[in-house]
Amino acid sequence: MAELRALAELMKIPAHHFSDAECALNNVRFNLKEDKDITEVKLRELCSRSISIYGLYELWEEGASYEEVHKNFRENDDSLRAPFYEKEFAFEIELIHRKKMTMPERIRKFDSFANCLPMRGKINLKNPECKITIIENYGIPKDNSPRREDDLVYVSVGRFLCNGQRNLIEKYAVRNRVAVGNTSMDAELCLFMTNLAQVSAGSLVFDPFCGTGSMLLTSAHFKSMVLGSDICWNVMMAKGKSARMGQENRKPNETLRGALEGFGLGGHCVDSLVIDNNINPWRGIDGGWFDAIITDPPYGVREKSEKVGTSKKFDDWIDFDGTHFPDKVAYNLNDVFADLMKFSNKHLRVGGRLVFWYPVSREELKKHGKLLYPRHSSFELFCDCEQILNMRTSRILLVYSKIQSHHSEDVDASGDMVVLRRRQLNLIRGCVFLFGLFGMLAFLYYFTEDTKEIQRKLENVLKDINIDTENAMEAIKELEDHLEDLEIRPMPEAQFVVYNRVPKCASMSMTTLSYKLGGKNNFKVESPYEPGEKPEKTITEQREFVDFLQNQEPPYMYIRHQYYIDFSELNEDFSAAYINMIRDPIDRFESFYYFSRFGNEKGGGGNARLSDEQLVPYFCGMDAECNNRHIRAVQIAKEHIEENYLFVGTLEEMDLSLGILEQLLPGFFSGARELTVSDESQNMKTQTKTLNKKKTSPETREWLKENTSLKLEYELYDFVVERLHRAAKKLKVS
Repeated sequence: MAELRALAELMKIPAHHFSDAECALNNVRFNLKEDKDITEVKLRELCSRSISIYGLYELWEEGASYEEVHKNFRENDDSLRAPFYEKEFAFEIELIHRKKMTMPERIRKFDSFANCLPMRGKINLKNPECKITIIENYGIPKDNSPRREDDLVYVSVGRFLCNGQRNLIEKYAVRNRVAVGNTSMDAELCLFMTNLAQVSAGSLVFDPFCGTGSMLLTSAHFKSMVLGSDICWNVMMAKGKSARMGQENRKPNETLRGALEGFGLGGHCVDSLVIDNNINPWRGIDGGWFDAIITDPPYGVREKSEKVGTSKKFDDWIDFDGTHFPDKVAYNLNDVFADLMKFSNKHLRVGGRLVFWYPVSREELKKHGKLLYPRHSSFELFCDCEQILNMRTSRILLVYSKIQSHHSEDVDASGDMVVLRRRQLNLIRGCVFLFGLFGMLAFLYYFTEDTKEIQRKLENVLKDINIDTENAMEAIKELEDHLEDLEIRPMPEAQFVVYNRVPKCASMSMTTLSYKLGGKNNFKVESPYEPGEKPEKTITEQREFVDFLQNQEPPYMYIRHQYYIDFSELNEDFSAAYINMIRDPIDRFESFYYFSRFGNEKGGGGNARLSDEQLVPYFCGMDAECNNRHIRAVQIAKEHIEENYLFVGTLEEMDLSLGILEQLLPGFFSGARELTVSDESQNMKTQTKTLNKKKTSPETREWLKENTSLKLEYELYDFVVERLHRAAKKLKVS
């Protein structure tokens, strides 16, 4: 709906014609009557840009059944369609909420118009002058059963005029591009963003985080001139490892210009630049440089959020010989959006559009709504469109119009924490006021000659002020603790826990502990095993698994060697707390190797084929790209851990991990650390210990870490360790 409103404004069509539709439905019909504001020329122009529009039709007749439509054709005025009776024609049928129709049924319905629609021209199926379209609507199905002919709700018949531009989605699909990156934007979203920015021929469009130029590619399609920058030298210069599956290094043409030239759009590329948006070098001019700024800033999960800087301290200037690549430090997410708004305020023309994605917590979005969005006095929010990523997070496509040039640097871009920070600021202001009042009263107390009664009253007032100040400071401390890490939250009310255990990461010890805790804390545990089972599941098996979990009596814990499954994609009504444990990748590799050769004290393993199973897919998921030893799989795994896992611990810090689990899931893990020191638990550790295991030399460990795919597993392992320590600090577990 937002795209139609933006394009209607661009085509000078009153936007109110596109404001009242049920836009949550898959199929929305707009009935427009031609007048001075709405002409066929304008509507065709709208269709030449829109990704939302399927088709434009000139309505002839409609009704609840074919009999009613035939009657209307015979009885109503035919002056609108009469000029086409002599034209070469063809029939077609479009189905809404019905998938298939047999050819005999189609022909029978076409023939039914012979007595009411006197088409005298020749039939031309390839290139008709008049294409008559029958649109059948079968209504929204209440179940998944296929729709049949008897389910027909409404029929419309008209002349087909033109299609929308949905064919561009396939044309600019990521797989068809010359240059691709780990986070290349889907073509449909890029096209939407371009249209929301009202890009037109001759516009100058800029993307300050362009990467491989996804948004600039679609902007160039609509004949704008494009310019992009990014802090990543490798991406901009087509150097280093490629993100394309099966390709080692980037090819020389995988630049922004090469990406556009791949579609014959090289002439629309102004240039590509290596720039840190935090300290950009743009010179300001009156009126601004750009007609639109379209971008997708990095969020720090799949793609690092960085700026030029260093944590090192230098006593003096350093002279660099030859080429110098500056150090980078983390770029705080709030600063990313604040800098983007400030840059746009300075360099975007009045009337121009700023379009970008903004990550939010769904819980905070539901609670605070648009208060979470960045704000600046020079910009007015045109629209916001939510894309749900998973159960906890969404990203919002924000579209701002620049309404004035303002020199203010005041940007409220603090994301999910904006409301909390405002409350915190108000508390701080209150404390400052109270301290000022305290000082004034102290002055009166010591330097005036009032009576003892006045002094007694002042003492009471000061006592109240001290109490209020202490309460305010406690509230500030509470807010600071909450702001430190919003993602790590205990779930005492959790009803379902899924532990998709990783082999050789204390999974047997954790499973045994879970069964003991089940008896102690009164919850059911199941850890099924089938000989020869594999950790990946088909989509049918995934759905069956979610249905199985949903039918269990809570509280319930499921344990199995299986890859990550996104429950929200299969059933929005079901949720479970994901947990897991991992260990140092080389130690895990050692354990696999010796377990396969010699087994353990309990008799498991031995004389078995060495497993080549990776750590990453257990968190990445079932997609084919998750089984490839590639950084993209690691980035997806990180995102799933950050967004969908309640907790991931490490074998090296087992006691700390269990302490955290006791707080995060008290209904399941209460008393876990106490049980691990029992004689029975120690005996289990001895029984599952791998036999004849030898330590790898430091030199070999270093070589494995740097020259094999274990390097990718360490990328994930280090991420988990950092997250573990963050959780321990937040929950005060030692």
